[in-house]
Amino acid sequence: MLNIYHIHNPHMPFWILAYKWLNPRGIVYLKLDIPKYLYEEYKEYLYGKHKFPHYHFRSRFACKVAGNTRKCDIVSVESHELVELVANLLKREVLYIPNGLYNRKAVDGNLKENIIMCAANLEMPIKQIDVLMEAFTRIDPAIGNEWTLILAGAYGKRFKQIYDKFCVDYPDVADKVILTGEIINRNELMNLYEKAKIFVLPSKTENFSLAALEALGNGDFAILSDGVTSKDDLMDRDGMGFIIKSGDVKDCTEKLEKAIKFLQDKDASFYEEISSHTLMRFSWEEILKTLNEKINQVGINEYKNC
Repeated sequence: MLNIYHIHNPHMPFWILAYKWLNPRGIVYLKLDIPKYLYEEYKEYLYGKHKFPHYHFRSRFACKVAGNTRKCDIVSVESHELVELVANLLKREVLYIPNGLYNRKAVDGNLKENIIMCAANLEMPIKQIDVLMEAFTRIDPAIGNEWTLILAGAYGKRFKQIYDKFCVDYPDVADKVILTGEIINRNELMNLYEKAKIFVLPSKTENFSLAALEALGNGDFAILSDGVTSKDDLMDRDGMGFIIKSGDVKDCTEKLEKAIKFLQDKDASFYEEISSHTLMRFSWEEILKTLNEKINQVGINEYKNC
């Protein structure tokens, strides 16, 4: 089986054609890892009147060819919101196959500390980490005085300048904002998720956030921006988190304060319930049953047609 991602890769159409030529009975699985804004651009390019000059010619060609996905045997997206939209766009069946977590025990809620965390590539402007930092400074001291903000992830010169300026502008809270740098050891990252009570992802746009999924799997109360396409999939019931307006510092501050107040009287079982619920819904073992059934179905049909 050929497993490919995205439809803007300029080489993708040729991979499909070459694979099918060498292996006519082979199965092509297109896992569309796209946020909502990219869906809108693909739709406009395929069916709209406008073109996007910032697309390289080969990328536009790949997008156009991929609009006709007859050579792809299976196509999936990672959020319920996009299933029907992409199915109508491509005029074909589209499966819901989110990312998942490997089997593990629910978090021990007694490990939780007053930590707000974000795990991301801090250097990328699209992550809008500065919005979270600014919002943290505005939290009422009577509410957030005992809380720490931990920013986990790689960063470079651009973000270092932002952080240094932040420390100068807000000396009273600078010691409460901690940069971990890139965390390569997975156990170290999981330990941080386990300790945090609140996870925040203020991204301008994001498809299926693995960081948010891991945080929820570790029992974190989530605050996700409305730019995260999978927000409703990740937080499918009340009491798991809040949604904030992308780029809105005031809204982020209000939701942080609301979350801190909400969590004041929550015991260990609250975080353990978030963890167990997420682990159950996003178990790779369960998720892949749907894909495996489809692969077997396509394989039988391919065999009959040869």
